[in-house]
Amino acid sequence: MTNKLMCINATQPTEPRVAIIENQKLLALETQENDMNRSCGNIYLGTITSIQPGIDAVFVDFGSQRHGFLPFKEIAPKYLTKDAPEGSTIGSQIQTGQTVLVQVTREEKSNKGAALTTFLSLAGAYLVVMPNNHKNNGISKKADAQERAKLKEVLAQLKIPDELSIIVRTEGINRGKDELGWDLECLIHHWNKVHAAAEGIKSPALIHQEADTLIRSVRDRLRKNIDSIVVDHEPTYEKLKIYLELTRPEFVEKLSLYQNKVPLFTHFGVQEQINALFLRKISLPSGGSIVIDYTEAMTVVDVNSSKSTNARNIEETALKTNLEAARETLSQLCLRDIGGIIAIDFIDMAAAESRQQVEGLIENYINSERAKIRYESISSLTGCMYLSRQRTGPSIIDQHYIDCRTCQGLGFHRSTLSIANSILHKAEDNSVSDKESTITVQASPNVSCYLLNEKRQHIQQIESMYKNSIVIIANEQYCDTKYTVKRATNTSSSPSYEQKELADSMTKLQQYSSQSQPLVPQNLYKEHPKQNGSAIQRFMNIILPSKETEPKVYNTPKKTIPQGAGVSPSREQHPPNKRPRRRNRSANQTRRTQQNNSTRPQTRSTQPTIPKEQAAKTADRLDD
Repeated sequence: MTNKLMCINATQPTEPRVAIIENQKLLALETQENDMNRSCGNIYLGTITSIQPGIDAVFVDFGSQRHGFLPFKEIAPKYLTKDAPEGSTIGSQIQTGQTVLVQVTREEKSNKGAALTTFLSLAGAYLVVMPNNHKNNGISKKADAQERAKLKEVLAQLKIPDELSIIVRTEGINRGKDELGWDLECLIHHWNKVHAAAEGIKSPALIHQEADTLIRSVRDRLRKNIDSIVVDHEPTYEKLKIYLELTRPEFVEKLSLYQNKVPLFTHFGVQEQINALFLRKISLPSGGSIVIDYTEAMTVVDVNSSKSTNARNIEETALKTNLEAARETLSQLCLRDIGGIIAIDFIDMAAAESRQQVEGLIENYINSERAKIRYESISSLTGCMYLSRQRTGPSIIDQHYIDCRTCQGLGFHRSTLSIANSILHKAEDNSVSDKESTITVQASPNVSCYLLNEKRQHIQQIESMYKNSIVIIANEQYCDTKYTVKRATNTSSSPSYEQKELADSMTKLQQYSSQSQPLVPQNLYKEHPKQNGSAIQRFMNIILPSKETEPKVYNTPKKTIPQGAGVSPSREQHPPNKRPRRRNRSANQTRRTQQNNSTRPQTRSTQPTIPKEQAAKTADRLDD
């Protein structure tokens, strides 16, 4: 029996983590560092700074470190000049200095600006509202033909304004008119506030900010097949409980607070799987392995047979290893959130049937994947398969890694001999322009030691040829690839090129690190139209005292708590220091006690006893 859980680890406020787990297997993981400002989904009021007809796009200043990239096809018609002739260039249809309301669709990177669009979208619990699209209503692709027909009838009864269109999300399937209408009303009200805030405000300005990691993950990943939601942080538990009561009341009973001392992810056995996400080489069950390398243009996955030698022949070994590698690769792409172009170098398979099995496995996985994935058939010439995966957010590399200061992201660095020769060439160049001077060389201790020992004869030749002196200084703050060469006549104490670049980048980070608060807050939802609980529960809520006067107790349903997630029931009823004393009675004493109890008159209980048949009739009458 499968047991799918949503585990939320929020004990570390700098890195909340949301994981989907099924039978101790990690299916999805979403994490976000608070010191990294996420902008994907935010709505800004920006200004067009430059128009580039060569690439058919414009650049927009929306308050970030780099100007955003806005393609011409992503500009709504209302921002274009109406009287422009057909087939005119982008420069005649839009002007520099014009303000536009844009939304970030792709995060900003170190070497690329953010991707923007003017076709805005606001995601709700069941619907997605697109203000600048007209009559482009859609339904989730996971709905079948019968569900689509039913949803079209429901959408026809809703009052959808002419200037916007909606898309029914997966959780909106099989929802009634009241729930879809409630979500649509909340989203339209929020859009009106966004539109009103954008008028009369000086750009750049942050208008709407996307929800944080916890709320966004629950909104996008919570499905009906989730059996329970476990949270290990009490303030986060209260926050999610309020959100679920407003948006998804049917999941409130599945929410529970984890109170065990063992870490949450360690208890469910997925912490080691999370640690494996940062590895370059991943082992496969049969003994093979995959190696994941990242480049600027694409991600490359290499499949190796390694110790996989248990098959009967080489074709069976290749097929078995490739099938395991395909499953693990697709899982890693989802967990690491890798987007763009992915090249998988499978082991060569001679039989066409073997290649079709691997392609069929990938096709079945793509149908159940949340992100859009396209793939090509395995090449019979190279044995490689190329995939294109949609970017749904910043990957693990973008969040948790920085470029190496030694290799600058290359993965390799120059040898000590090569760096020493480069230093001597530069010292000789400086000696030609200014003879009889002192040249100071600062390098790492390893390079300095190599110069003074192995290259001493070469240094003496330069000194005798140009009548100057070369001073080697070992600087412990320098890495092996960093060095500076200066003449004594230059008295300026300017830092090296690497230090200047680092100082400039730190200044920019400090300038844009504190993001302003959005003009439109995130109080999006009001009370859900669907009442929570049955008629008996609503009746009991009326006659019983309010929750404010009662002590604060976390009601955790037994069937929603995983086995071993909390304290055992026996320890909750009887603390270790206050366990009831046990008495050993003989058979005669037990028989004598039963006889006395049978002759003793029974006392009335303080609570009346209701027969089962009468209670069932009362419940049916209340439900009616």
